[in-house]
Amino acid sequence: MLNITALSYLVCSVLFILALKGLSSPTTSRQGNTYGMIGMALAVVTTFLIPSFKPVYWLIGVAIVAGAIIGSITANDQNARARRFDALFRWSISGIDCYSSCV
Repeated sequence: MLNITALSYLVCSVLFILALKGLSSPTTSRQGNTYGMIGMALAVVTTFLIPSFKPVYWLIGVAIVAGAIIGSITANDQNARARRFDALFRWSISGIDCYSSCV
């Protein structure tokens, strides 16, 4: 199980690097966001599949509430679609960073 977990986190790291590379140019920003979202989803699924993982439910609730607030603020803005993806990507990265530094 540890080898699969390590391999999955390695794939996530590569996807995050590709996301940063993609976000460096306006023409490739959508592709970069896609890589970042896939990498984050894979990282979250991998973390929850670790047998010894004990989730912090209040942290999951805070992430859901923060996503709902961001979504409701930008829902009526016609030009906010790209900014919303970028904001959610950055929130997810910073949330995982904060959680991993606490654990």
